[in-house]
Amino acid sequence: MKIADDLLIQRQELKFHIPFCRLLSTLQMINQITNSEPLKRDQYQVQNIYFDTPEAKHFLQKINGEPSRSKYRIRSYSNSKNIFLEKKFLASGIKYKLRSLTNLKKLDNFEFMNYLQKLRDPNELELEVRQLIFSDTLSPSLFIGFNRIAYIYKNELRITIDDELTTYSCRDLINGRNT
Repeated sequence: MKIADDLLIQRQELKFHIPFCRLLSTLQMINQITNSEPLKRDQYQVQNIYFDTPEAKHFLQKINGEPSRSKYRIRSYSNSKNIFLEKKFLASGIKYKLRSLTNLKKLDNFEFMNYLQKLRDPNELELEVRQLIFSDTLSPSLFIGFNRIAYIYKNELRITIDDELTTYSCRDLINGRNT
């Protein structure tokens, strides 16, 4: 595995749905917890293309709350020119993200497929995804985009607020349906 291009992130994630009407009071509470020390704030857009099986195996693992599960995606951020190939997986209650920097110029599933075919020295994650895609196990299934505001406290606590969620089926686009 090429260490310079790959990054394994291990972290604990807690996710909550906060109604918009409670957002301000939630941020005030966070400010109190952090002793009014300033939080680093960043704002950007996130775009993802998720890959799944024709039977939606990875989606159903998540919905059914399976204790060991995984998902694959390519992801871009508006505050960076980098596009990443990622595998997120849950094992023994701990979430991991394996991330590999690509040389893609834009988030596009067709460009990504071409990229995978032409890789000369693929890392472990690229090999895994390429094998799954070209064995017809995985294909682009869902686009998800959103705006994110990230607050970071002492590089220990990260709170993100996502809104303006946009989704569409990649399979519908490929088949010429606009949904």
